[in-house]
Amino acid sequence: MSWSKAKSITQALAGVLVGDGKLDIFAPADVPEWTSPGDPRGSLTLDLLLRMSSGLEFSEVYLPEQPSDTIAMLWGPGKDDVAHYAADKPLIHPPGRFFSYSSGTTNIVARTLARACCWKS
Repeated sequence: MSWSKAKSITQALAGVLVGDGKLDIFAPADVPEWTSPGDPRGSLTLDLLLRMSSGLEFSEVYLPEQPSDTIAMLWGPGKDDVAHYAADKPLIHPPGRFFSYSSGTTNIVARTLARACCWKS
């Protein structure tokens, strides 16, 4: 488990893909969970996700007495598909208006980058 080191590597890979012309971080992100008509998350860009200002609900706490999406994502119901767990969260803030440190967002970005560079459908 790399914890926060993965965030830097993910950001660097995004930069490489942008430089190679394989990724537009200002276009709506390619996130399957957000494709339903009228889903407000469908307009979220990788830029917003990379800056952790998407507005998605995600609680990044590590205290036993507080609910934590990070703990649930890594060791609970999200452990089999961390990107899906995070992408399934609702929008609770206007995009671009609220910073919230989020390992969940990084997992969404990492899956999106893998689809852009490596997965052949």
